[in-house]
Amino acid sequence: SSLISTTSPDSTSVISPSATVTVLASSSVQIVYAPAPQVTSVKFSETAAKILIQFNVEVQFVSAEETCDEFFIPAALTTLGSYPQCRLSHTQELQIIPGVGANISVGDLLEFKAGVFKARNEEYGKFLNGSFAVNLPDVPLKPVPVIKGPNVLSSCGNLSLSGTQSFGSGGRPLIIKWSLISPNSGSDFIAITNILSNLSSQDDRVKIPGSLFEANKTYLFKLEVANFLNTSRFEETSHSVIKVSDPVPELTLSSSIDLSEGEVFVSEDFHIRTTVTVAPCANDTRVDFSWAVTCSDASAKKRVEFSAAFNATRYQSTLKITKGLLTGEVDCTFTVTVRMKYNPSVKTSMSQVIKALPSPLEAAILGGDRLIGRNSGSIKLDAKTLTIDPDRTKHELSCSWSCAVQSGGLCNSTVNNELIFSAVYGCIIAVQSNHFFAGKTYIISVNVTKGFRSAAASIKLTVVEGNPPAVWVNAAHIRMNSNDRLKLQGYYKTNTEPAKVEWSSSQEQGFSFVELSGYNPATSFNPGNDSFVLLTLPVNLLKPDSKYRFKLTVNDGSEEGVASLTVEVRKGPTARPSAGLSVSPSSVQALDVVTLSAPGWETDLDAFPLRYSFGLLVEKDVCETFGIPSSDSEREQMVPQGSGPDYILPLCVVVLDKFDSFKIATFNITSSPPSSDVLTPNALERLLQNAVDDPLQSGDVDAALGAIMSIVGTVQQSNNTEDEVRNNISRRTEEIVFDILESTVIDQDIAFPLLSVLVKTNVTASDNSSRTANAAVIILQGLDDKPLPDDLAGNFYSWIADLADDSIDNNDGLKETVGDALEKFADNIGTDLQCGDPPREVSDDRLGSVKVQVAGLKGEIVSSSKPGAPRFDPGPQLTKEYSGLRKCGEGKICCGVFLKMVRYKKDLIVADKSKQRDDSQVVSSQIIGVDLRDPITKTPIVIQSLTHPLKLVFIILSVPKDKKLGCVYFDEDKKVWVKTGLKAIGLVSSEFTCESTHATYFAPSHDSVVTKEQSSTDLTRGIVGLVMGFLMGIVAVLLVLLFIWWKRKQKVTTELPQLDHRL
Repeated sequence: SSLISTTSPDSTSVISPSATVTVLASSSVQIVYAPAPQVTSVKFSETAAKILIQFNVEVQFVSAEETCDEFFIPAALTTLGSYPQCRLSHTQELQIIPGVGANISVGDLLEFKAGVFKARNEEYGKFLNGSFAVNLPDVPLKPVPVIKGPNVLSSCGNLSLSGTQSFGSGGRPLIIKWSLISPNSGSDFIAITNILSNLSSQDDRVKIPGSLFEANKTYLFKLEVANFLNTSRFEETSHSVIKVSDPVPELTLSSSIDLSEGEVFVSEDFHIRTTVTVAPCANDTRVDFSWAVTCSDASAKKRVEFSAAFNATRYQSTLKITKGLLTGEVDCTFTVTVRMKYNPSVKTSMSQVIKALPSPLEAAILGGDRLIGRNSGSIKLDAKTLTIDPDRTKHELSCSWSCAVQSGGLCNSTVNNELIFSAVYGCIIAVQSNHFFAGKTYIISVNVTKGFRSAAASIKLTVVEGNPPAVWVNAAHIRMNSNDRLKLQGYYKTNTEPAKVEWSSSQEQGFSFVELSGYNPATSFNPGNDSFVLLTLPVNLLKPDSKYRFKLTVNDGSEEGVASLTVEVRKGPTARPSAGLSVSPSSVQALDVVTLSAPGWETDLDAFPLRYSFGLLVEKDVCETFGIPSSDSEREQMVPQGSGPDYILPLCVVVLDKFDSFKIATFNITSSPPSSDVLTPNALERLLQNAVDDPLQSGDVDAALGAIMSIVGTVQQSNNTEDEVRNNISRRTEEIVFDILESTVIDQDIAFPLLSVLVKTNVTASDNSSRTANAAVIILQGLDDKPLPDDLAGNFYSWIADLADDSIDNNDGLKETVGDALEKFADNIGTDLQCGDPPREVSDDRLGSVKVQVAGLKGEIVSSSKPGAPRFDPGPQLTKEYSGLRKCGEGKICCGVFLKMVRYKKDLIVADKSKQRDDSQVVSSQIIGVDLRDPITKTPIVIQSLTHPLKLVFIILSVPKDKKLGCVYFDEDKKVWVKTGLKAIGLVSSEFTCESTHATYFAPSHDSVVTKEQSSTDLTRGIVGLVMGFLMGIVAVLLVLLFIWWKRKQKVTTELPQLDHRL
């Protein structure tokens, strides 16, 4: 470090040889400059997409901005391409992401500017200078060639082969070679080889006329690829094609996994998608699909064949296999056969071998790295609770523990000098803290075994004297996507409320830093019991490809307890700066076709293959995709009309990796209005037939979706379209959506573009409103846990409000379906909400509102931001139980509840009128549903038999004459509105309150009320009735007495003759 020393003439100073001494003129002050930082390593990253420069000490830069222009001389900048990015990933590492056109390679020099980098926190320090050669990664990146194309070529088709799914390029174009291996002679060989030899080294697609191939002959093609790290080292793969004499369909397979390897973990979902190219000489484009499976183990085959997923998709273009269906270490071959409908004997089959691998165990020790005291007592070590077996096998979990001192040496006990873990067994153990030495850090490791699989985990225990507060976290290490939100969950146990509870980011060597002082954690203190701390960080706060250490500190006023965890942020999909998407041509008319291309993307080595979804940018960071994610980085797409005076159309691509980490790239084009002759009914029908119907008939749902999205959007937007044309297109679009729903299993990938298409229709023109509403319900179910963005959510709610017009009042079936859609919609938009997030609300004055939030139940919560909306008061009992932090589903910390409030302006609840026992009239414009759920699992929280009721407060401005206000709730079992268990509190300043001991759908009701005149008449009638009843009672008594007297008299006269006879 630098220092300033004051010396006398008789003193002697000893200075480090690497430091510099400056003696001031007075000769009484010496300034010692810290040595300049040294570069210890310059190399490409493991994916070759970055250059990593490491220093021997922590560094800082003195330039105004963190840019490559500030760090390197101009000559070095020219090798880094356009708009390169430079940043300190942590204080001892500089990362460089080369830009478009970068040509820096192994052995090239990078020269720093003088006066920029020096040792961190040194006021007087020497600056780094000099140039340094760039080296290979520790493990050189190996390119992987992948060929996609048909194995069978029809009698009249042309061959297309694609190498676009090859990877390992390092973010730059691969060097590509195509060749024909077999046959290696003849006229066909010469003609095909001539085409291949004229391709450039960057041509990743091949198109060869079918006329060059001979019938019933097999051709073997080879693809070789190399990357810029070693331009002469090629990796190769091959692909065979046979030409047949029939016009058979040509098949290409793609998947969510890498089909070139064909490996998948048992715990992973996957699909195999068939793309069909119908022969141009075929009589029809309609085809049928059929999948079959064979496995090396008979029971494994039966497990797949009898599964719901296989049977639901075996006759579709895309076969879906859910996690857990395959058997580890067993190979299964999936074969698709595609038949032409006009002649089923004209068919093609294609197979794919899938190797099922047992999923790795994910070991973890509960508690994380933490501080303990020698007087802390029993220290629990739990390797069972957080260890995950993705395959959920039935084998028992076993654990073996070990210990090492971080500074070196064995873990001998301070009590008996024996090894602390020499006789410890089980996955949950306890060790007394007094066995450890204060001032040492111990690395506690566990090896977890289940069957033949094993995994390891470790934590650090730092030991001090005394008994600091017990503080712990969940796992010591987390790996996450940069798109995800990090939830820092911590625990502590103290008898007194702490003076300090704080999450912070540690500024340690090798770790990135983020300032957390602006984020306030939620805490819940429970004296003497487990207390909770939760801090949810915003999305994109953490940098991709970085590592952080987060520390939880708890100070009880006398001592301080600490626990920490390491968070590793995945790199995720990455493209060169200012690159990522290109579109050609860039100026078109609406309904023209453009080519979108997303070359050069990279990701973590374990996160391939990449998938691409192209679409329209509808709001910031929201890409409305044309179709289903595909492994193809290029797409031909019909585009809609642009907007604004220049008709700008912002196109986008979402690039996803295996772990669903994603990035979005954009590209603007000009898409002017179409000519009027394109929008005539006949022209539109031809367009629909060619661009939508034909692909659907051949099983290409993806192409059909993209085309209809652009067509319906353009027609509805155009000023040159008549209303009848718009309505016809809407009805036609609905029929296409219905066809897709009937022929395809709806999941997240297809649900989003399908809903985007549906909400572009004019639903008031629908021929079957109930069927349309049911389609919406099915699509919303397919969205699962992927929430709608704000734009699409608002469009859907307006669309469903159009659907629920006045005609719904007399259509109970439509009411129920619309109500079901709104419930699923409300569930969806709240999927990603975390504690402390603002509520999500969508409303329409014609239909009502939906509001969802995750929050503690504290005081009244308004059901909508609209004026006059009902309010929900949870009451003291629910507030006490759900106001703060607690353990929720899956043992995680959560805050409050997931609260869903659905308010209807129309009565969408269908009651069984035959069971209704009173004449109460529900105020349909004030119906509100209150639903409380676990914030983690979203399972309903049953609210019933409350000692202290909850309250619903309604704003009532007027009450009809001869009516009074009451409270009703909807009994789901009986399907009737009832009053049982509700208490109405009269109208006060336009506020009417209903108290309830349970949660459901509530509403105020208009009940019959008795007038004064009616009361007087009823009283008179009552008195008359009472008198008449009294008189009739007296008459009845007299008649009974008379009857008894008469019976007795009859008895005497009857017995006398009998006496005479006996005498």
